[in-house]
Amino acid sequence: MGLSTVGLIVTLALAILVVAPASEAQQQGKFPRIAVLLARGPIAHLEIEALGQGLREVGYGEGTNILIERR
Repeated sequence: MGLSTVGLIVTLALAILVVAPASEAQQQGKFPRIAVLLARGPIAHLEIEALGQGLREVGYGEGTNILIERR
């Protein structure tokens, strides 16, 4: 997967977060989840890191207020 694919993954993840209704109260201790489907390969960890970086830039932190499930 190239850099444009990473950008697409980050864009889709952010779109899902923006579209989710902000008015819904979440139960304490439960976070929104993003499931990431990746083929095994030498750059898979870089793609996950790029997703995490994009989420951090908009105020989300893995394990703090969002969960990323790797599949």
